[in-house]
Amino acid sequence: MTPPNLVTSFMGLPLNSPIIIGACDLNRNPEQVRELALAGAGAVVLPSLFEESVVHAMRLRNEPTQSAEEYLDDVGYDDSNPAIMTDPTEYCDTVAQVKRVTGIPVIASLNGCTRGNWMKIAQDLEEAGADGLEVMLEAQWLDPAATADEVEQALLDEISDMCDQVSIPVAVKLLPYHTNMANFSWRAVEAGASAMIAFAAEPRWHMRFDHLHPTMTWE
Repeated sequence: MTPPNLVTSFMGLPLNSPIIIGACDLNRNPEQVRELALAGAGAVVLPSLFEESVVHAMRLRNEPTQSAEEYLDDVGYDDSNPAIMTDPTEYCDTVAQVKRVTGIPVIASLNGCTRGNWMKIAQDLEEAGADGLEVMLEAQWLDPAATADEVEQALLDEISDMCDQVSIPVAVKLLPYHTNMANFSWRAVEAGASAMIAFAAEPRWHMRFDHLHPTMTWE
């Protein structure tokens, strides 16, 4: 029997199969990712590198940073959680190792909320061998007078800045809180995004009194 043809594409990247391993702890180990690729995975998304980690490393090297970045580092960096606060150099090394042992597209993941110098890490990830970027960008707006369009425009400016940093495709994680997701997605593509990813389906815990045990549901 002829095996099915599973060749497809994502973000403009050719894939041998439509199965993409999303960001998880399994993807921190290059050998485990190699086994996933042998099992038929078409691509892999690495766990996120957070802006706080990038800015923290930049400040240790006395590289120029902006006040908004420094504030985020001061309030958000937590060196007690090394699984999340990954060193940027180590992250780039992981990208290179995973790419070397798998041969499938490797998509790096970035999480941030300022238009700052930290975005230059995208260039390092591209040089390390990343085939694409998956980004989670949030605009920090504390002004209650800000309109929805102003908040979304700030996000679009961040997307444009990130896309300008690299020549590889950039996918944007789409939060469910926009007033018009279709319009924002269209504008994000206009800003340079190559794909949109439905994101932030958070589990909700409920107590089942008929069985007296907690139950997790997904929205």
